[in-house]
Amino acid sequence: MGAAILVVLGSSWALGVSTKFWSAATYEDFARGNFAGVSLSREGAMTLAPQLQEVFNTDQAMVWSVARDQRGNVYLGTGHSGKVFRMGADLKGSLIFEAPEPDVFALAVDKDNQIFVGTSPDGKIYKMDSSGKGKEFFNPQAKYIWAMAFAPDGTLYVGTGDRGKIYRVRANGEGELFYDTHQSNIMSLAAAPNNELIAGSEPNGLLYRISSSGKASVLYDSPLAEIHRVAVAPDGNIYVAALGSAEDRRFRLPQPQPPGGQAPVQAVTTITVQAVQEPGMPLPGPGDGGGQGQGRADNAASERSTGNGFTSGASRSGEGRGIKSALYRVSPDGTVETLWSSARENVFDLLPSGNRLLFSTDDKGRIYELTPDRRLSLLTQTDQEETTRLIPYENFFLATT
Repeated sequence: MGAAILVVLGSSWALGVSTKFWSAATYEDFARGNFAGVSLSREGAMTLAPQLQEVFNTDQAMVWSVARDQRGNVYLGTGHSGKVFRMGADLKGSLIFEAPEPDVFALAVDKDNQIFVGTSPDGKIYKMDSSGKGKEFFNPQAKYIWAMAFAPDGTLYVGTGDRGKIYRVRANGEGELFYDTHQSNIMSLAAAPNNELIAGSEPNGLLYRISSSGKASVLYDSPLAEIHRVAVAPDGNIYVAALGSAEDRRFRLPQPQPPGGQAPVQAVTTITVQAVQEPGMPLPGPGDGGGQGQGRADNAASERSTGNGFTSGASRSGEGRGIKSALYRVSPDGTVETLWSSARENVFDLLPSGNRLLFSTDDKGRIYELTPDRRLSLLTQTDQEETTRLIPYENFFLATT
């Protein structure tokens, strides 16, 4: 049990003042406060937090993107001056590149440790060598470059906006349209070991699986507007961070057509939910899809794809209403589970780490830990406005703000 804190204002003999008591003993009570050097478990117990130490300050407004090469160097793409920094194994950073465009939303490193920088707006991709010398590599004629990912075969995939197209770029810089989602933006990309591509869109919150031949299916039709981050774990599970309330979603757009006119495979999604209780949000009870998530699973069992390959957002009976952000896990068999949701915080990044999942938010830059039994802990608080990215590094991890 968590400790109880009693606060007494005034005293029994003060004129016109009565004794008042407040108690704080649960996760929800404590989570409303500020944390310095303290972690908070789901049961309301507080322990010493992992050591948090600033190692590098870019003096930029935001760290938007990160990448790491095989030598252990970490690269940071920033806004709003288009600067790229490199941190060496000693965790000391230095400026290595300045792009003409103001924001670096995407970074990628190939097997030869060459760095690729995706800029916005009027997005271009620059290729740098280890010395920081760079030149224009590919121009998709898109306003934004939101995400890049290298497939195991060395192919570079580029997610763009504001027309939601994915490009495939060869080693010589020659690129071609790989898949047109007819969404506004492709916000996230991740490559699976079998050369499949996982992509997340905005504004309809669609999660795609696309084969190397360009054949696509919709893995999940989220009730939220944006699939902000995706990660493929070694066990085949796909972890998804989504944000943007259901009210932000737009009407369904026409069925996307990949190059060559081949229609995407229809997606059949079964959803089971056992959401972690969020501060200020009661757990669902019997009759509203609570318990072990059976109510939601039963409702979702009839939520099959419509004739155009998508489930209808209007048929969800308010699913996602009042929710700003959520974490999902998509199993290899296609089952989707909601691991966490919030009406208050936006999740910005996620990091599968062994048998646990770390994720970061915009609530005082908090970092949370979720264990396999879905025990949620507030791991630490950075006191920045947002913790934007999490980077595994040896026996610790780096957090950018």
